[in-house]
Amino acid sequence: MRLAHVVMLCALTRALRPHMAPAAKRARRASTLVADASTTTAACAPGGDVVDALTTAVAKALGSCFGPEFATRANAALRPATKKAFGDFQCNAALALAKRLPDKAPPRDVATKIAAALEADPAVRAVIATPLEIAGPGFVNMRLGDDYLAATVSAIADAPDAAVPAAAAPQNVVVDYSSPNIAKEMHVGHLRSTIIGDVLANCLELRGHAVTRQNHVGDWGTQFGMLLEHLEDEGGAADADLGDLVAFYKAAKRRFDADASFKDRARERVVRLQAGDSETLESWRTLCGASRTEFDSIYERLNVAGLEEVGESFYNDRLAGIVEKLEAAGVAEASDGATVVFAEDDTERAKAPLII
Repeated sequence: MRLAHVVMLCALTRALRPHMAPAAKRARRASTLVADASTTTAACAPGGDVVDALTTAVAKALGSCFGPEFATRANAALRPATKKAFGDFQCNAALALAKRLPDKAPPRDVATKIAAALEADPAVRAVIATPLEIAGPGFVNMRLGDDYLAATVSAIADAPDAAVPAAAAPQNVVVDYSSPNIAKEMHVGHLRSTIIGDVLANCLELRGHAVTRQNHVGDWGTQFGMLLEHLEDEGGAADADLGDLVAFYKAAKRRFDADASFKDRARERVVRLQAGDSETLESWRTLCGASRTEFDSIYERLNVAGLEEVGESFYNDRLAGIVEKLEAAGVAEASDGATVVFAEDDTERAKAPLII
């Protein structure tokens, strides 16, 4: 339904404003439609309740065509269209009314009269594109008019907070963004989650919720052993060329896969990193800083701001306590040299338990 697209178009409206009709002209056009409709159905203002206005208009059309006893909102039988091909709304009144009318007219004839009455109503013409379509056994299909949709987009864009109602009970909400990995390129999956996350955060803030925009970057783990060891071999943080982090990562990975001695040193480096070795931490910060610069350039292009970075490293000094609590509770157990947690409902002991 095109009406559902109105809110998404609001942001575009501001950018397209120079190409649209001046606000004063739009306001004059809207006020004229309201005045014209005063003798029949009350006009639906841009951004107003279209369903309510059209239901009222159909009820009045039924009364004028078939008698006041039929002029009820229940008889209007206005529904959202079931398929795009049918438009935005369907009036299904003719099928039921045909059985109740004295002359037992065919439903399509009843629908034709309803459509003619609606097309004669200026308030309906201000909202719905004409001519209306009679489909099937007697459905009246309605499509929202382009002028009405354009006026609605403009009205919402001009309204305070885009006419979005404030939340009745504001909440604290955490929105998780792209979470890219240090020393790796952001791919389309990261871009998708960044854009969606930012849209959600903006909408939630607009409604009055307290939003934390969190970026859980991959800045910890075994891969940093090979990266840091390769960095050391390249002259250390002060001399290494980190202009192309992707090439740097691939070079480190090649050495890790091909050189057993380098692999052993990389694993030792991980232990030193997790133990808080000052020299290793300084090199690690250099790598993270270089990646962060690349990430920020992309976020800036996407107009994403206010991210709170809480990477995997945030939990390093909290892990020991968690492991002890899980072991004390009997949840964690030793398996093949690692401390793991098996799923409670896993009767076959999964091949890939949670390694802690």
